[in-house]
Amino acid sequence: MFKVITVCLVLFLNLFSKTLDQLIDIALNNSPSLEVINKKITYIETKKEVADNFKNPNLFFNTNTLPSNQAMSQTIIGLSQNIPFYGKRDANKGIYEAKEEETKAKLKDAKAKLVYLVKVEAYKYWEFRELLDVINEYLHITKQAIDLYESYTSIDEANHMGIMKAELSYSELKIAKRDLLSKIYKTLYNLSYLTNSEVLEVDLELKLSKKPSYKELKEKLKNNTSLYVDIKSIQSAKQEFKYIDLQNYPDINLAASYAYRRNFENYFNLGFNLSLPIYGTEDKLSEAAKVAILEKEAKKTDTQIKIENELKAYYEDLNAYYDIYNIIEKEALPQVKHMFELSSSVIATGGDLFKYIDVLFQRLDLKKKSIKAVSSYYKTEAKIYELIGELK
Repeated sequence: MFKVITVCLVLFLNLFSKTLDQLIDIALNNSPSLEVINKKITYIETKKEVADNFKNPNLFFNTNTLPSNQAMSQTIIGLSQNIPFYGKRDANKGIYEAKEEETKAKLKDAKAKLVYLVKVEAYKYWEFRELLDVINEYLHITKQAIDLYESYTSIDEANHMGIMKAELSYSELKIAKRDLLSKIYKTLYNLSYLTNSEVLEVDLELKLSKKPSYKELKEKLKNNTSLYVDIKSIQSAKQEFKYIDLQNYPDINLAASYAYRRNFENYFNLGFNLSLPIYGTEDKLSEAAKVAILEKEAKKTDTQIKIENELKAYYEDLNAYYDIYNIIEKEALPQVKHMFELSSSVIATGGDLFKYIDVLFQRLDLKKKSIKAVSSYYKTEAKIYELIGELK
């Protein structure tokens, strides 16, 4: 019966278990924060469609109260239409085209950051699950050692101290287990938030593979999404400057009206007027727009320097975690394994339980560091992939 329940539980978890790729796809499709940006793009597209339209014409009507036998007695109806200076309508539409491109760049940047956050939480989940498995293993080993020691040795003062040490270590493992369970649940909650879906289990296996080439990564740095946003922001600022600069040239307002006179001849009026930018407002706004371009260009330069140095720092971390893992797995763990075998063989004959527990926990500490190194390696790699703008 127990086996049947276990199999059913495994099948249930597998049904709701999600791979990292699935989590990323769900997050990219379901994220409310991305939907906000998509809505903004739709809004800008709508504004762009009418950005080069003429302003609505004005219909005007007026009459006076003079007697109809006077020549000035008249009723006038007419239209006026604003005609922008050549290029203003195209420049205005260009602003929305540039803003659309800038917002799409921000969407891509948001996606890269979202993918990074999903990866980090998934890698944390893997780390905590692996640590939990190790803790469970060492709980079993420690309890087994206590029972074995108690059954084969006399309880004198020295032996009693050894058992107390082992029992204290056993309690510490139970505390660590409870803490890990809490961290696992929190990670699942975070993934549920990021994907906007219920995440009960993550199907993920991590093993260190060949490190990516720094030269290739540096070449791909030009695809950094933050840098792409800065480039589009500069283009948007330049388009705004172009539009503002055109405001120095006056618009024409054309007007046509028909005057009705009851006892006199009717007539048409045709005319125009110009806006006169004589107070320097347009010049000041144009200078401010130039400064905005320079500010955004400076930000782009700062971003370029920042991401280049971030890549160096993260790649250095990548090397460190890779080396630490290999030192632990190839040097430290084989050494402590031999020590552990020697100390465990003397437990049944009344050997020093203190030394056994010390060696046991040295081995546990190395295993924890090994798991931490793998998790940190992949979290750092995820940050590097965010830097080069890859959504994988």
